[in-house]
Amino acid sequence: MLINILWIALTNIKRNKHSTVLYFLMYLILTTGIFSSLLSISIVKLPPIGPLKDFFYSITILILLVSISVLFGLSYINILHRKTEIAIYRIFGVRKSDLFFMLSLEGLMISTAGALTGITLTLTALFGAQSILIDMIKSIYESYIKIILFSALRALFTVMVINILITITVFALNSKKEMEKLLRGIF
Repeated sequence: MLINILWIALTNIKRNKHSTVLYFLMYLILTTGIFSSLLSISIVKLPPIGPLKDFFYSITILILLVSISVLFGLSYINILHRKTEIAIYRIFGVRKSDLFFMLSLEGLMISTAGALTGITLTLTALFGAQSILIDMIKSIYESYIKIILFSALRALFTVMVINILITITVFALNSKKEMEKLLRGIF
């Protein structure tokens, strides 16, 4: 059953190219912002409390708020546009839990691809600008490799958690009656 849900999720991603591209770009922007901020805070030796560190935290929070609100809106609109598709799945006997799992899996695949691309682009921009100074890059790699990897993993984990929370919230915020209609297949 898991393989069938995975196959359907991949098919849905291919079929819904426009929303997939929007999700991918938003997760790429979100991850790039989070990862850049985490690297800035971790690598730059800033005092524990200071205007520069507060600035980096403020930028990170602003990126999070804007990205989450846009992703929430995209998710809500995507669910509303897929009412017929969800109804057809329900008619064919797909359980609510499997349907929720399928939609969450689609989101996780898109967000992971966007997050990994965002991390790669951030590292490319960070170290590509310094490609002339090979010795400097070697010293950065040697001294900060753990910080970079840890920041990348934190950014990836943050994006995945945000994706799951947005999916749960979109399902929960719909009125119970409308959600029951949606999951029963009545449009």
